[in-house]
Amino acid sequence: MVARVSLVIPFRNALPWLPACLASVAIQREVALDLVAVDDGSSDGSAALLDLTWRQLGSPAPLRILRLSGVGVSAARNAGWRAAQADLIAFLDADDLCLPGRLAAQAQQLEADPSLDQVLCGWRRFHQQPSEPGSWEVRPWLEGAGFDPASAFRHKAVLPSAWMLRRRALEACGGFDPGLAHAEDVDLLLRLAQAGAAGAWQPRVLCAYRLNPAGASRQLRRQSQALLWVLGRRLASLPAGDPLRQQGPELLFAARSWSGWSAWVEGDQPLALELWRTSWGASPLGPARTWLHLAQSAERASARVGRPFQTEGLLSHPTWRHLEDHVLSALLRRPRRAGSPPPPSADGPAEALHQRGWDLLVHGFEAAGLAQWRQQLQAELTTLAGQGPWSPWELAAAWGQGQDPVLRVRVQGLRWLEELLAWDGQQPAVDTLITGLVDLLLAWAGLAWGQSGRGASARLEKAFALRPHPGLLRALARLYRNNAPTGAAALAQLAARLEHQSAPDAAEPEFLLEQRPQPPDRGCEGPGCHDCGLASLASWGSTPLAPGTVLWTAPPSLLAPAPAPDAQVAPLQRLAGGCAWIRDPLANPWGTTTALVISAGSGERQPALCRSYPQPWPACRLGELLASPAAAAAAEPSPGSAPLELQGQVLAVVDLSAEIHYHWLLEQLPRLGLALDALDPGERASLKVWHNGGDDPARLALLQRLLGLEPRQLIDARRHPHIRAEQLLVPPFAGRFGWPSGHAQSWLRRRLLPSPGSREQAQLGPRRRLWLSRQPSARRPVWGEAALLEHLKRQGMGLERVDLAGMDLPQQAATLAAAELVVAPHGGALANLVFASAGTRVLELHQPRYAPPYFHGIVQHQGLQLASCEQPALTPALYRELVFEGSLCEPIALDSQRTAAALQALLDWP
Repeated sequence: MVARVSLVIPFRNALPWLPACLASVAIQREVALDLVAVDDGSSDGSAALLDLTWRQLGSPAPLRILRLSGVGVSAARNAGWRAAQADLIAFLDADDLCLPGRLAAQAQQLEADPSLDQVLCGWRRFHQQPSEPGSWEVRPWLEGAGFDPASAFRHKAVLPSAWMLRRRALEACGGFDPGLAHAEDVDLLLRLAQAGAAGAWQPRVLCAYRLNPAGASRQLRRQSQALLWVLGRRLASLPAGDPLRQQGPELLFAARSWSGWSAWVEGDQPLALELWRTSWGASPLGPARTWLHLAQSAERASARVGRPFQTEGLLSHPTWRHLEDHVLSALLRRPRRAGSPPPPSADGPAEALHQRGWDLLVHGFEAAGLAQWRQQLQAELTTLAGQGPWSPWELAAAWGQGQDPVLRVRVQGLRWLEELLAWDGQQPAVDTLITGLVDLLLAWAGLAWGQSGRGASARLEKAFALRPHPGLLRALARLYRNNAPTGAAALAQLAARLEHQSAPDAAEPEFLLEQRPQPPDRGCEGPGCHDCGLASLASWGSTPLAPGTVLWTAPPSLLAPAPAPDAQVAPLQRLAGGCAWIRDPLANPWGTTTALVISAGSGERQPALCRSYPQPWPACRLGELLASPAAAAAAEPSPGSAPLELQGQVLAVVDLSAEIHYHWLLEQLPRLGLALDALDPGERASLKVWHNGGDDPARLALLQRLLGLEPRQLIDARRHPHIRAEQLLVPPFAGRFGWPSGHAQSWLRRRLLPSPGSREQAQLGPRRRLWLSRQPSARRPVWGEAALLEHLKRQGMGLERVDLAGMDLPQQAATLAAAELVVAPHGGALANLVFASAGTRVLELHQPRYAPPYFHGIVQHQGLQLASCEQPALTPALYRELVFEGSLCEPIALDSQRTAAALQALLDWP
């Protein structure tokens, strides 16, 4: 049976458009159509023409015409859907068109999924004919637009003529707000999102939206005012602690800057300048990112509707130059405010208070911002007393003055915190503190320079907000030129004018003068994104066991049997004259590989064999916005040195972060082993292997014993980051980054564990309950291990402490194979769970805001029981940002009581 659909067409004096509109409706097929037209006070005979045209088209669908007296488009639509007879209700404005198949496609999607309340399709913007040159297609789903509150508030992507909804959704929300003449569709979308109405995109362009000179889209001032009013009203209706409400200033800024672009392209230059200037003044993003966003959003908005755009056309336009004059004036007379902002407070969430301090600093209230930070830090240190060496003096003494560049900057941060805590609140010391903070931010940016565009840009933007310097704008322009070219060009142009009109009071930092090529920044936090990591486990079962503790269960669809030893894997790629290079990890303060590029002899890059950090989680909210593998591979800078020329065959087995045990064991080692298994003995004897697993003697000895690779065959990619081979052999990756494949895990177990029923397996001994001790690490410390183990012992849950770092890999494998229970902090060699027996219970302890699902892939394939327990102690916000580089590296302060409760619950679990 075909679906029954009511189509509501509101109109007033639409005589020129109705024939084409109705003709587009008459060709709709595979739906039982109920057509409801609402004449909202026409005086041009539109209703009579509509009736005559519909009869002439010969459609069997019934037509009803409702007559109102100029109540407005919102009330007219409401009258139409309330009079409709079908459960599925679509809308179409009288000057727009339904493209073939629109109603059937949306109806079938709603019929197939009863949980859906609404479906939107893409649309084509046009002037006279949908197929004419200059018509543009809009596909909001490609930008991540959706129907949940976060997506709806950010994208606001909706068009009534592309919308089909269930009656229940309209009844629940009351339909369109009759008090709104503009932005009524955005208002309804946001109310539906807040009410939890489920929606989906029909990912095709099935509607044509006419750019009618007399239509609402031309009433720019009233439209922009209505959009901002609606967004502000809906944000104000959110609960006080809602994250979206806290993001309100940024969401309003984005809407205002988009409205400025809309006025600019439509030729209303005074309105465009007004909206852009107020966007600048109201932005919460800081001056550099605000300027970048204003320019780049113009390019993105143009691309969104398929409109031609030229960067030079924007940056040389008189309206933009007037805006630039306004911004330069603001930067050159940046006030040092000693007025009376809201008084500093230590009440409220730590993150909000920390951000409030930044806001005060950026807007010139330097003393107030520093006072906010000092008061907050004192309160947090008092709360955390006894939970770890949080005192700046203690940590600085523990870290000392070693050669580790990261620890040197950490100590610099600790010294600055010491000065902040000792500050007496007097104004003369403010300049010294701000200068020290800028120096610290630049030191962190220097570590990330050439490695992590995101890490460098965040620090440079904050440093510029405190001390505007043209060199910082030039550096940001270099960082953003790949993924935000118009914004980067705007920053460079502003830097030139700022340098011409000012005399910088400080020299440009040395690292900014280096000409190292900068990697692309895709705006993704990768493993550091806690929310995306958890969202990637949406299909997993999660059972609360104890406070902060969750037991994870893989869905049946993922519980596949282990692949057979001879199961087919992707073949090696053989590239004559192929090249390979990595970003030099020895020039990276963290010592890890963050990018790999493989190219054929012709120079063509091979996207499937290239990777760069960060790798997004599958549920990354930016997933649709991230560059395709081909684009990402193309954007990676070329190496700055000539390649090492190698004769014969070279096996290139380099992986991201393979210097770290987890990635070396689960990704590089099986990838190398599987590749060697695919070669005949003659090839293996003469083969060279280019790898980045390091030169640790134990690892090299294992490669020789386990794989038969002689030291002469190994080429350290860290010391030779760029090679060209007579024939380059490249195996497929061993699964998704951070989630090793079943083939990789099975290979490891076959090679390193005793075979079932063997004497070696029988000698494994009784099952053991293990605590995997993490090696002392200043970069990622764990505090409270001894106290925790003693507490568990007193509770009758004693664990055997083992240090896997003191064993070779076969010993590590045997140890885990004999375990019935494994407890460890994140980073405690839990990669060795790949050797654990089915049914082994695992308790992972992790810091707040960082619980990446690295071990779930092992749990899935090996049949383990995994529970994760968040330790409650929080790192003070200033430590996290200025000392520990974010949540990924902050300490894990072990909580004995919480861990004991989690462990008992796991042991009691059936």
